[in-house]
Amino acid sequence: MFLAYLDHMLCPQLQSGQAVIMDNLSSHRSTGGRERIEAVGASLLIQRPTPYLNPIENAWAKLKQQLRAVKARKATALDQAIAELLPTIRPGRAGMDQTSTPPAIPIDNQL
Repeated sequence: MFLAYLDHMLCPQLQSGQAVIMDNLSSHRSTGGRERIEAVGASLLIQRPTPYLNPIENAWAKLKQQLRAVKARKATALDQAIAELLPTIRPGRAGMDQTSTPPAIPIDNQL
């Protein structure tokens, strides 16, 4: 599916010298993906996961941290814990320092 998207949608729009930045999803690292992108003269950069680009990652991390502390081991206890904990997560960076400057975004083009 991903390679078909590259062949029919993305690659025909790319020009030499452009860069495609993708996340680290396994299909984005599939054999043939990089070759298709580089065949049109573009380059592929794989973005390592970073909560600064995707704030929902912070919310999930906070929820998982709280769930580990609750130690719910049965489905009903887990459901109840999630129902109680979700409302405690606030918008923004889910408890991260709102004034901090995000670090440099790591990009790994060796994948």
